[in-house]
Amino acid sequence: MMLIKIWIGLLTSVMCISALAVELQISKVETQWQHNDKINTVVFSPDSQWIAIGSDDGLLQIWNTNTWKLQQSLTEHRGKIFSVAYSPNGQWLTSAGIDNTIKLWNVKTGKLIQKFQENQGFIYSIAFSPNHPWLASGSLDKTIKLWEINSGQLKQTLQGHQDTVRAVAFSSDGDWLASASDDKTLKLWKIESGWVQTLKGHQDRVTSVAFSKDRRWLASGSFDNTIKLWEVKSGKLSRTLQGHKYAVFAIAFYPDGYWLVSGSLDKTIKIWGIESGRLLHTLESHQDYVSSIAFSPDGRWLASASADNTVKLWKLNPILPTTKPVQPLQSPHISKTPPQNINPPTFVFLETFPWLIKIIIIIAGIILLLFFIWSIIQQLSPLRPHAPRIMVGIIVGVTVGVTTTSITYYLFGSPETATIVGIFLAIMTHYLMKEV
Repeated sequence: MMLIKIWIGLLTSVMCISALAVELQISKVETQWQHNDKINTVVFSPDSQWIAIGSDDGLLQIWNTNTWKLQQSLTEHRGKIFSVAYSPNGQWLTSAGIDNTIKLWNVKTGKLIQKFQENQGFIYSIAFSPNHPWLASGSLDKTIKLWEINSGQLKQTLQGHQDTVRAVAFSSDGDWLASASDDKTLKLWKIESGWVQTLKGHQDRVTSVAFSKDRRWLASGSFDNTIKLWEVKSGKLSRTLQGHKYAVFAIAFYPDGYWLVSGSLDKTIKIWGIESGRLLHTLESHQDYVSSIAFSPDGRWLASASADNTVKLWKLNPILPTTKPVQPLQSPHISKTPPQNINPPTFVFLETFPWLIKIIIIIAGIILLLFFIWSIIQQLSPLRPHAPRIMVGIIVGVTVGVTTTSITYYLFGSPETATIVGIFLAIMTHYLMKEV
């Protein structure tokens, strides 16, 4: 009876954990904006009231999310606009592209108030610092440049990448700057100290990069069709998300950190659970590759831009638990003196071997299950001479296999791994029961 109570308690615990799962419901496309050329970038204003889009024809448009009407069309760029960004206070809008310039606009008036000239190549990405009057840009010349917003002067040039810098992003506290490059690497920069760390793991060009709001995760998308999640604190690769058929062009974190969204050359948008790594939703509406995606800061909207000349706006309905599963982390402290060895620690138990904890849980669950089944067999021992031993082995083997598959999939989120482990343990259990 004690074993039965333990087993029932284990099942109850799993059900309670599942009940706390965070769900996201997505309606069909609420609205869409049609353009005359391919759209390369889309971004929300900090108050979620405006959407800015940049396209191949050099047109920068600002739309109202309440009225669905076009507010402004800015035409100072010559050629493609690759990146657009709002300042954290919502006062400025900046854009950059193939004409080698970064333009700073007054949001209220739509007037051009500053121009940053880049003579070394196309500018593919721009980002505002949350805590300094700086603007970062990544370009064809393999560098990241920091610009003074007020003066328009170049503050610093960060060198280290061996190929085009496709994306840059600041952490929410402004302490970290991440860059993604065609050299298949990402770099984490500690700007004030000059500390830098290179993250290797992608097999092809890295196209996009984003920080989670709590600064725990760094996500990257690549031409190798994958999204990788890195731990900011240690710089270690946590998991690889696979599901897209072709290159991943865009990624973005949900404001509260529960989900990650990705857009791809395969014309789809996929939404992933951060903690589980599971694919939760696949959105199929665009007729060409998805070039840019963004969550609204208030969490109500998902915007997607595409080479099919449209921006689509999706309505979100998050169902959140009463208690958040992950608390924001404190910003990791790095000495202002660059360390001699910039590699992360070689051994951190919970960060280096998270799979060991999962394996222990699986083994403990299997042992409890075997004890439970064995106790039932002992209770039915008077009937055992009449039951073929092979049938007992089959029943026990199938039970162990199905249970192990379920537990493994719940912990790892991989159907392939769960199936292999379940079949292996089912066969082994069947063989051992025959020998008992």
